[in-house]
Amino acid sequence: MSSVYLLTLSQLSGRWRLLVMSVLALMPIVLTESLVLVPSGASVDEFELMGALMDEPLEVVTAETVDLPVPAFAEIASEGYLDPADETNDGPFAEYTGFYGPAKDPIGLMQVTGLVLTELEDAY
Repeated sequence: MSSVYLLTLSQLSGRWRLLVMSVLALMPIVLTESLVLVPSGASVDEFELMGALMDEPLEVVTAETVDLPVPAFAEIASEGYLDPADETNDGPFAEYTGFYGPAKDPIGLMQVTGLVLTELEDAY
């Protein structure tokens, strides 16, 4: 199921908080797979698909503040939730031409409950 569908469903019901995770500094295959639309009711989830594309099982760990799996090799993980009652406007953003684009439709506002940074041996 898409995140937009789940957020819309929670907004209509007015009672569900959606647990979310934003992960940075991943392998390129993870970004590629994140753009694949897995059909609803499919017998495979996104993490299984990532592992299949990598040709090895994807190692995941449980996040620290939300009950969601996260790839173990992620360098930065922002954990939190989307509350259907909290929205904000998206933009305006500066464009490369030096002008500001218009503000977009309201979007969900992520409430951050944790920020996890992986200790790297070869960090700068």
